[in-house]
Amino acid sequence: FLWYAAIVAAITIIGSFIVEYVRFDFHHHDDPSAIVIDELVGTLITFCAIPITPSYVLIGTLLFRFFDISKIAGISYAEKLPGAYGIM
Repeated sequence: FLWYAAIVAAITIIGSFIVEYVRFDFHHHDDPSAIVIDELVGTLITFCAIPITPSYVLIGTLLFRFFDISKIAGISYAEKLPGAYGIM
């Protein structure tokens, strides 16, 4: 578990720097659809808590997408954070 968490943390940190660098290329400060590293990190975080089997991967991916699209549970507030924090 620790190696997986370390990889997710590294991708999150590196992704945040990349997002902060490239978001100005899109000429707006919200969440550009071309930036997908946040989706990858969110999915990887989902898989930290479940066994990696085909059925759990499918269910985890579907649930992640549901919560990502619906923005329930305060996610819309987190997206209002400045810069890469709101995107990631």
